[in-house]
Amino acid sequence: MRGLIAVSSASVVALVLVAISMTSVGAARSPLSAPVVMGFPAADDWEPAVDSDGAGNVYYLTTHFGGIPSCATCADPTITVQVSHDGGRTFDAPRPLSVGASTQYDPQVKINAAGIVFVSYLLGKDTVVQRSDDLGASWSAPLAVNADVKQGPTDKDGLAVQGDNVYVGFDVAQKFFVSASHDG
Repeated sequence: MRGLIAVSSASVVALVLVAISMTSVGAARSPLSAPVVMGFPAADDWEPAVDSDGAGNVYYLTTHFGGIPSCATCADPTITVQVSHDGGRTFDAPRPLSVGASTQYDPQVKINAAGIVFVSYLLGKDTVVQRSDDLGASWSAPLAVNADVKQGPTDKDGLAVQGDNVYVGFDVAQKFFVSASHDG
């Protein structure tokens, strides 16, 4: 009899724990919103990158093919950026991250705890990094992180940010490199 009661008690405890777990899981999650179309209406966009600072600011970058309306000096393709300040409910219009003749690919975006936004991407034969200190309203000039490695075009950039530490990985001629900055 004791064995039966112990099993029943364990079963009841297990059922209660499962019910609590299911309630907690259901309460903690909300459904995703309906997808929002990003980019220009006649867009051919590739390689999106997105990050959020946790304060309602969302940064979306993509490689845009087909030219930028009203930008005769923009490369094709070029990196475009769109920013939301309301948690992703709305985004501003797409705009070029950097204006210039060199092709641009593979955007990456990361935000540090201070809200500074960092991006890396391929610009011509270089891998570059830029930053924004004003929620994406303006951006620093592109800075090549492969200045000492000019054996060919760079590829496959990766970006990591922790505080003032910024790391950009890339490859050149099947060799892999990481460039680091420790002052943001």
